Amino acid sequence: MNINLKFVSYNLGIVAGLIAAAMMFSLLWAFPVFGGVWEYEARGFYGLLYSILISGVVSGSLLRYGWNARKDQFFRRETIMIVAFSWIMAAILGAFPYLFSQTARDLNITPDGSSIPVYMSIADAIFEAQSGFSTTGATVICVLDHPELVPRVILFWRSTTHFMGGLGIIVLLVTLLDTGLAGKFLMQGEITGPLKTGNTMTRMRQTALCTTGIYVGFCVVVILLLKIAGLSFFDAFCHGFGTVATGGFSTHDTSIAYFRDVPGVNLLLVEGTVAFFSFLCGMNLLLLFFFLTGKSRAILSSPEWRVYIILVITATFVIFGTAVMKDHLSVTGDDGTFQLAKAGDAFLTCFFHVVALITTTGYITTDYNTWSSACLGVFILLMFTGACAGSTSGGIKLVRAILFFKILRMEFDRAYRPTIIRPLRYGNEIITDESVPRQLLVFLLTAFLIVLITWILVIFIEPDDAWINNTIEYINPETKLLDLLVATLSMFGNIGPAIGLFGPTGNYTALTDCSKLIFSVVMMLGRLEIFAVLTLFVPQFWRK
Repeated sequence: MNINLKFVSYNLGIVAGLIAAAMMFSLLWAFPVFGGVWEYEARGFYGLLYSILISGVVSGSLLRYGWNARKDQFFRRETIMIVAFSWIMAAILGAFPYLFSQTARDLNITPDGSSIPVYMSIADAIFEAQSGFSTTGATVICVLDHPELVPRVILFWRSTTHFMGGLGIIVLLVTLLDTGLAGKFLMQGEITGPLKTGNTMTRMRQTALCTTGIYVGFCVVVILLLKIAGLSFFDAFCHGFGTVATGGFSTHDTSIAYFRDVPGVNLLLVEGTVAFFSFLCGMNLLLLFFFLTGKSRAILSSPEWRVYIILVITATFVIFGTAVMKDHLSVTGDDGTFQLAKAGDAFLTCFFHVVALITTTGYITTDYNTWSSACLGVFILLMFTGACAGSTSGGIKLVRAILFFKILRMEFDRAYRPTIIRPLRYGNEIITDESVPRQLLVFLLTAFLIVLITWILVIFIEPDDAWINNTIEYINPETKLLDLLVATLSMFGNIGPAIGLFGPTGNYTALTDCSKLIFSVVMMLGRLEIFAVLTLFVPQFWRK
C-alpha cells in the first residue's frame, strides 16, 4: 500500500502549530513589566514574531493538505514518519528565532581591543534547537550573560524547547488530542526503553495525561522553590524547565555556579532543588505517578529503580571519597580541623554532579575537569548508562544495562552447563519473548556503531587548531581523540557537557559547522528510539 502522506501531513501540521504557540510565550519577556529592556529585546521579539509567522504558515499548509485524511486508516510506516519528521521539523523551525534575531554566539577581539559579535550560523542554530528539543543541553553560545548579544526572549525560547522536548513532542500531541490507536504507536516511537510493561492503563492517552500531569506539576514546584531560593522569575522558569526536562540549558555561562556570587541567593537551596528534582525526573514518570497516588508497590518492585538508587548512592560516595583524598574538595577549615558544614557542602557538590550526569541534566557548579582521572572515569560511566526508561533523561537507560548483564550471566552459565534451563527474569516477571535478547544486542551494537562512526567522522573533520590555540593547561592536541569520543557519547546520550575542550567550563562553539550538523543528527538518534529514525533510510520502507 502507498504511504498515506496526507495523514502524516495533518499530524505534522499540528506539531508545527504547537511549536508556533510555544514561541508566543517567550514574547512576554521582552516587555519591561517582565524585566525586559526593549533596546536589547527588540531583535529577539521580532525574530520570534517572524518565526511564529513561518511556523504558522507551515502548520496551516500541512493541515490544509492533510485535513480530509485526518481520520483515515494508518499503518506503522505513517507513525514512524510522523515521529521522525516531527523532530526534524522541530529542529528547523526552532532554529529560526536564533537566525532572525541575529543572536551572537561569541565575541571576536580585534587587535585594537574592540570586540565584534560572531552571529550564529545555520548550523549553530540547528544545533542549538536540536540540543534544546532533545534535552541535551549542549550549547554553542559563549555570551549568555550579555543581553545585548543574546536577548532574554531567546534565552527563554531555548528553555522552552527543553520543556517541550523533555515531555516529548509526540507525548504532548497525544495528550492534547484523542489520537486513539495512533497515539500508542506514536509514543512507542518516541519514549525510549525496551520495556513498557509498567503501563497498566488501557489507553495511551491516559498514560500521556498522567505523564504530563506529573511533569508539569514538578515544573511548578521547582520554579516556586527556585524563586524562594532567591532567583528571579525569569531564571527560575528557565532553570526549572531545564531541571525537570533533565536538559541543562542555563541563562548564564557558568551555569548554576553563577548564583554563588549573587546576593540574596541561597545556593544550597538552589543546588538541592536542582539535584533532587533531577534525581526524581531520572525515574520512570509513570511509576512516580503510581507512587504519588498511593500505589508504592509499582515503583518499589522495579529492579531498574533499585539499581538507579544504588548506583547514585555508590557513585556519590566514591566521588566524594576520591575528591576529598585528592584535595579536589575540602572538608577542613583554615586551622586544619574537620568541619561538618564544609563536608556537607562537598558531599552535595558530588551528589549534584553525579545526578546531573546520570540523568543527563548537565548543570554544573564546579569544574570537574580538574579532578582526578578516577572521578572522570566514574562520570563517563554514568554518562553511558543514563537513568531509567520512561524518564526525561537520555543515555542507553539502566533497564538495558540490567538485561544485558542478565543475558551475559545466562550465557556464562550455559558455557559450562549447556543443559541448564533458566528463564530470563526482570523483577517478578519472566520474559517469554525470545526476541528480547536479540533486540537488545542489536540495539547496543547499533548504538556502538553510531558512536564509533560519528567519532571517526569528527576526528577527520575537526582541525587541531582549537586544541593548539587553547590556553587551558589540560587541553592540548593529545587530548583531542578522548575529548571528541566523550563529546560523541555526550551527544548520543543527550548529556551536554563532556570533558576537556567540551567540559563543564567549555562548550561546542569551536566545532566546525559540519560537525555541528552531524552532532545534531546524533542528538536526535539518542533522544528517539533509534530504529524509528534509521528505518527511513531503508529503501523497502518507501516501497508499496
